[in-house]
Amino acid sequence: MNNEELGRRAVACAGWRWLPGMLARCDDLPPLRLSVEVMRFVWWGSDGAPQDGAHCLQGDVVPDLTDPATLGCLLALVREAWGDDGLACVTAAYTHASGYEFRVLGGHHHGSTFQWMSERRHATEAEALVAALEAAPT
Repeated sequence: MNNEELGRRAVACAGWRWLPGMLARCDDLPPLRLSVEVMRFVWWGSDGAPQDGAHCLQGDVVPDLTDPATLGCLLALVREAWGDDGLACVTAAYTHASGYEFRVLGGHHHGSTFQWMSERRHATEAEALVAALEAAPT
């Protein structure tokens, strides 16, 4: 699954919201970073000056889930959506057949076992986090 499709799945989740520092893509513009100060999308123009990204409609903006800061924000949203106190984490297992496979493990537990927040194994960390956000209780 490509980054844009995965980003659209994330934005469609009930637990989704934009957080300061997330990187986003909008049409053919350079990547947009959500500003901490004013919660607006900005990007740096070719002249080195910040440019306002406000003309992009919210629905046209998708998160760039290849960006480490955006992945960290997505993890925070998963924890919040599940009511987890910070125990949610992404785990990876290596298999010779398919390489790394990722799942999200949460602090919600039944007895002495922890709960997988996404049942399937996923090809990327971002896919596992989006699946966990999609599966979060409403």
